[in-house]
Amino acid sequence: MALEWEQAQEKKQDHTPPQVPIRTPPTPITRPPSEISCFVDAAWDARSKRSGVAWRISRNQPHLRLSGTQIFEAVSSPLVAESLALLTGIKQTLQMGFQSAAFYSDCQTLTRAINCKNQIIEIFGVLHDIDHFSSRFSSISFQFVSRSQNGETDALAKRALKVHVSSLPSL
Repeated sequence: MALEWEQAQEKKQDHTPPQVPIRTPPTPITRPPSEISCFVDAAWDARSKRSGVAWRISRNQPHLRLSGTQIFEAVSSPLVAESLALLTGIKQTLQMGFQSAAFYSDCQTLTRAINCKNQIIEIFGVLHDIDHFSSRFSSISFQFVSRSQNGETDALAKRALKVHVSSLPSL
């Protein structure tokens, strides 16, 4: 036992500094060539409760750019409008036959709710629909982007709402 104790003491005195693991930079996320990017946005008019939503699809290889807009009536808030924009983008992407997509929105509340599986009462039904249609993709992601990175889609949504409001007859 004394011999074991001495050997243990010798091991304690051997103070070689512990090796610190070398951090390697994270590998950049590579998206499959078949994956597309879909930017979505909404413009909401509080007075009329209308919303213009827009989606813009792009892919680098081969070069692809598609976009569209839609008007929704009886939209209760900007958050509902943003969630309808995302749902519209998802449906359009599926309708075009894409199986892999990254969706970008400048609504952080919405992207956080989807990614963290948070339930927000105000958009509960739309979140359920987003979840349902998302299951049809082989690969899907939802990411927040700043408004400056979503400017083209924002302009489409605002233009759609403005054209729709100006084309309505005055009462």
